[in-house]
Amino acid sequence: MKKTILIIIVLFILIVGGAYYFQMENVEDPEVSEEIEDVEAPEDMILTRKVYFGITMDGQERVEFVTRDFPVPTDDRETTLYKLLEGPTEAEKERGYVTAINEGVSINEFYIENGVAYVDFSEELDASGSATATMIRDQIEKTLLQFDDIRDVIISIEGETDEILQP
Repeated sequence: MKKTILIIIVLFILIVGGAYYFQMENVEDPEVSEEIEDVEAPEDMILTRKVYFGITMDGQERVEFVTRDFPVPTDDRETTLYKLLEGPTEAEKERGYVTAINEGVSINEFYIENGVAYVDFSEELDASGSATATMIRDQIEKTLLQFDDIRDVIISIEGETDEILQP
């Protein structure tokens, strides 16, 4: 009986020790591995954020949100802005969603300082007309103000903030 218990204990130690050894063999040194492989994030690691597009309902044009999902880790604020620049999907367009932000617009710089989001767009951001300017400003501001750490948004085009996107 003692011999059987001793054999079970030895086998248990070998199994646990072997599992630990193989686990340690598969752990990557973070200083050695600089690339993160494309791994699908578990369902609870998906962020859902709002992006705002224009829509006409009951004869009134207004800005409403749709959602976009993307995996963690990511800078979800900047990623959400890029999702906004992509515009509505085909299905959203069929439901009447539009964007006032024209194609080809890129983000030159984006950062947050003291609760203020600063976003500088490329010169392709064209806001001719007061309704268009208002819609663009609303889309960008509402998309960014959903984040708790952003209280205000400063928008610029090629570094210029004066008189841009003014109705």
